Amino acid sequence: MESVNMNTTTKQPISNEQIVNPDLFGMTEDSYTSMMHASQLAGLMVPGLGIVAPIGLWLYGKDKSETLKQHGLHIFNWMITFHLLLIFVIFLCFLFVGIFILPLLIATAFIFPIIGAVKASKGKEWVYPLSHDFFKV
Repeated sequence: MESVNMNTTTKQPISNEQIVNPDLFGMTEDSYTSMMHASQLAGLMVPGLGIVAPIGLWLYGKDKSETLKQHGLHIFNWMITFHLLLIFVIFLCFLFVGIFILPLLIATAFIFPIIGAVKASKGKEWVYPLSHDFFKV
């Protein structure tokens, strides 16, 4: 027999995705995974935080849920791929070819985490385009 959790104020059934997890700082799993994706943009405010924040969030949550582990691995695959592409494109800038590619690559650094955060908030897993599978998910 399946147990159904009820919202105490509206007396409506709530799904498992809406259950607040006290181990995740009082957030739902979808909210936490969304924050993992969006935390890549924290580097805009504090240099280096865009790398440290997703790693810290993943390290904290990877043993609490398989979903958190998978999202973190997708994020890491993208971060490694992006930085390798960035090094390659900067090298191409010396040949004047990378000057045209660099703005597109930098745009992906903003757009892809936002798409990932929106998909994660809806409970969907999103694999970053262009990312190589360094870590198998």
